[in-house]
Amino acid sequence: MSTENRFDVAAAAGFIPAPNVNLDQLPPGATFQVIWSFTNIGLTTWDSRYRFAYTPTPHPEVTGWPNSQMAAQPSYAITELGAPATVPPGSTIHLTLTLTVPTTITTHASTWQLRAPDGQPIGPVRWLRAVVKDASADAPQIITTPEPPQPEETPPVDQYIGPPVQFAAGIHGPGDAFTWHDPGFRQMMSRLNIPVKFMSDGDRSNWYREFRKPVLELVRVFWKPDRSRRKTAHQAWIEDMRDGVMNFYRLGARDFEVHNEPRLPQEGMGHQWHNGAEFGDFLRQLMLIIKNECPEARLWYPGESPGVPWTDQFAFTHPAYQKVADFCYGVCQHAYSGNVTNVDVAVAEIVEQARAFHGALGAWDKPIIISECSVNRAAAPEFRARVYTKIAQELRQIPGIKGVFWYISHWNAPPDEVANQESWYGTTLPDHYKQLNP
Repeated sequence: MSTENRFDVAAAAGFIPAPNVNLDQLPPGATFQVIWSFTNIGLTTWDSRYRFAYTPTPHPEVTGWPNSQMAAQPSYAITELGAPATVPPGSTIHLTLTLTVPTTITTHASTWQLRAPDGQPIGPVRWLRAVVKDASADAPQIITTPEPPQPEETPPVDQYIGPPVQFAAGIHGPGDAFTWHDPGFRQMMSRLNIPVKFMSDGDRSNWYREFRKPVLELVRVFWKPDRSRRKTAHQAWIEDMRDGVMNFYRLGARDFEVHNEPRLPQEGMGHQWHNGAEFGDFLRQLMLIIKNECPEARLWYPGESPGVPWTDQFAFTHPAYQKVADFCYGVCQHAYSGNVTNVDVAVAEIVEQARAFHGALGAWDKPIIISECSVNRAAAPEFRARVYTKIAQELRQIPGIKGVFWYISHWNAPPDEVANQESWYGTTLPDHYKQLNP
């Protein structure tokens, strides 16, 4: 299991360690607590008949290490570990489990899983890895915590301190699913041979294996809110998102941008939430659900666009991001230019936006993907190709920028479209871009 920092690694495995616990260095026989979070995404209310049980089933992350329950009992009623008497659908519980590592100096594992009253497992196997090392402690160490700890604030450092990244440039997939059924479109994508940002809805996962590029992958968790009713995160997941996300996850997708442009009315502002704090509450519940269903998923904060009409985007973003930063592997942002005549000016406008994102969010420990980027006005294909090529060259030099996806608002733009005429298909832009990026 790789380690960027103790909180991100634990979150990836579905638990939160107590504040003073270092699972990479525990003395023999140390006793400690971890907090496992679960969201009831089914249709049945959980009660004391539901249990959290040790399972010897190996998980890929801990295969090959000694696996034991480490707890006093092989299973517990969820109410024994902190769950309320009833857990209705959509509710999240935090189960506090006390474990004791063996005395053998090696790496140990423990795997647990929720079980229904009939003994059937619920959801994925949860895993924990603990490294037992020789220590000077005279007796087993007992560390407790009364409630899930809050993520530590990252102090301003003015430089990227997150995991290393390898930059790549890709292309944003179409906003409609039917374009993928066009053989000419797929031929163009094959000719470009660059990473693709997929939308999770519809049957788009059918083309994921053919067009995936592991150097840069991203699937946007696609959802269009229903303005006639306000949905909980649980309802939105079950009704609108689950099938598409799970299709991609089963095929190997692991990087998911959760939602998009939450300040726009068509994306939920004004009827689903009214400010960044409300959106943050919704997003946190949604991320909890996704992590329960897809424990190996890396979640990315959703992109937003700077400038008019999104003036002062970070006044919205900050309250939301602070509520989900502990679940986010990285952050997505959008960057645009309206300049259609001067390559250097267009490039500078976009690159300066990208340079400001880490500092504006205070997210120096997170990689960033520019998940939408373009000259979002009608411009000659040769001009666009030169701008995009030079942007990629500049972004590659910025620490922590993992990639960029060239945005297309219309893959088959109507003849009278002027603003946002960004189509690649049916134009010479792919040829110009390919020439500059062989």
